[in-house]
Amino acid sequence: MKKAILSLSLFTFCCLISVNSISQQYQVKLDSLIEQTKTSNSGDFLNAHLFTYNYAFDKNEVSRKIYDFDQREDTLKYWHQKTIFNTEGLILIDTVIYNPEYGAKKIDHYIYDQQNRLDKKTSKYTYYFVIWNEVSTPAYQVREEYFDDDERITEEKIVTHHFYTDEVLSTGNTIYEYNSKGRILSKITNVNPTGETPYISAKETYEYNSVGLLLEFTFFDFDRESQELYLKSSINKEYSEQGRTETKYDLAGENSGLKLETIVISNFNNNDQALRVETKSKRTGLSSIDTDIDYNITYLTINEFDEHDIQKSKIQFSDWNQNLNAFHHANKDVWYYNENNLLLKREKFFSFDASADVNAIEWILCFEEIKEYDELENVKISYLGYGKNSLGDFEPKKYRTEYFYNDDDQLKLRKHYILANEQGADYDQTGYTEYLYNDNKKEIFSNYFEKVNDKFELRNYVEKEYDHLGFQIGEIIERWDLEQEEFEMYSKFNSTLDYDVSNENLLIVGPDEVLKKVFKSYPFICSEFVSDSYSSGYKLNFYYSDYNGPQTGIEEVEQIPVRVYPNPSSDFVAISYPETWETGETAALYLFDVSGKLVLNKFIHNDEAINIHSLPAGEYILRMIHDDKVANGKIIVD
Repeated sequence: MKKAILSLSLFTFCCLISVNSISQQYQVKLDSLIEQTKTSNSGDFLNAHLFTYNYAFDKNEVSRKIYDFDQREDTLKYWHQKTIFNTEGLILIDTVIYNPEYGAKKIDHYIYDQQNRLDKKTSKYTYYFVIWNEVSTPAYQVREEYFDDDERITEEKIVTHHFYTDEVLSTGNTIYEYNSKGRILSKITNVNPTGETPYISAKETYEYNSVGLLLEFTFFDFDRESQELYLKSSINKEYSEQGRTETKYDLAGENSGLKLETIVISNFNNNDQALRVETKSKRTGLSSIDTDIDYNITYLTINEFDEHDIQKSKIQFSDWNQNLNAFHHANKDVWYYNENNLLLKREKFFSFDASADVNAIEWILCFEEIKEYDELENVKISYLGYGKNSLGDFEPKKYRTEYFYNDDDQLKLRKHYILANEQGADYDQTGYTEYLYNDNKKEIFSNYFEKVNDKFELRNYVEKEYDHLGFQIGEIIERWDLEQEEFEMYSKFNSTLDYDVSNENLLIVGPDEVLKKVFKSYPFICSEFVSDSYSSGYKLNFYYSDYNGPQTGIEEVEQIPVRVYPNPSSDFVAISYPETWETGETAALYLFDVSGKLVLNKFIHNDEAINIHSLPAGEYILRMIHDDKVANGKIIVD
């Protein structure tokens, strides 16, 4: 928050392109961008937003204007934001004007202590409406937020004024309490309307176990009719020795007395894989005789794994019927593997009015897939079988597909067959699909030929396009129209990426929330999808200019090595923060494989154990972000 440099989304964006990228000397600044959208109601891309940026580096100021294109009124509305920094890159004033016509805006002032820690923040919100004396009244609000040495908010004071007369409509405050480990314990909001009795409008409480995991959360809301607090919602959790949530109890209540209670019970194996997840719920408060209503099982999932932690089966129950004492619907998936963990067969079953006793269920097979492999472990033959109806009639191996590969072990041809008779002895070929690749072994064409009057005719083709880095940026699918007797576009996808500017030499300054708005947390500049029934698209057009001047005194991102132990490991690793980091706060963790694919993303605490048991053996690139600091390292899975 304090260092307004690169946002988390921009960092992720750079890592997706190159896991080895480091802090650069930026020489290009973003001047503006246009956001456009396309829907089924618009034949072309329509302007949605225009973002413009102005930099006054001699004053340490950055201004942004965001224009909204109102298609219905055919007008251009805008709001803008100006941020003023000090010479150390700390935000001093942040001004947002939402609606210049009415003067609606928000102004934030930041005050820091001698150690550059946020000490106080004052905010003024102008021109919005509140309910005062049961009448919608224009108002403005002044807030003061106070922080402790760890930059945790401790108190928020709020004063609401009449917009035109400055009369004080109400005052109030919110008090925050923390434990010795920095976790919030309570949050209480007090309101004092002018001329009325003060009251507590909301209350939150938190309780943790010895290792900091949440045990209980309660939220009380104010009921204006009874003038009392009532329990709006609560959460209770129970954990295993490994810190996994095994029982979760949720309650949602209304001031009318209506309550919905839900319990989720989970059982895990030693590798954090869920074996059984059971959801029970009951609704009370509908009448005076429902106090003895018991919990009903609303959902149930049962998973089974083999000795290699590969899933063997999954059963899902839903829609409990209390009268029948059974579920309305149940589905079952079963997987079979060979000694090399290659999938041999997959089956899908269903059942109506299924008992919670798995062994008593009469399953109906509705789908089956069987695979055979060659000596290189490539699929050479596959079969598909389908159920005819809900009575259990099944056609095994109705469809057969043969696979052929080129010298680079890439699929070049698939031949499609259908069962010729019920005895399953003969198959008739219905068509084939051929594939073509470029020099980088990327698929660029696939053509499907269908058998028509003993001849194979082209009925469907797919064309794919890639950029110079191998990312797919386009795809067109066309299908044969039998009535028109010509090819028509079925779907179209197109996207473009801006690697050079965004990855190597882009200058961005401003608060994190602005950067997240700009980059949308992904690198697509243009994305368009068109089908025979729907058309949509999203496009960002970026405009840059060269810049070689100062950069508001903001330092470049500091990258620090991080300690990982034990390393190598096959089960768990612990990650220690660098000495300069605050150990009581969380950091964002990103783990990439050597190809740059993101395989793990989560928030962690200092010295927290990370489960890597499911990752294939090899080296992984570690990136961690905390405030404006970046730490990196390597994890070896053996």
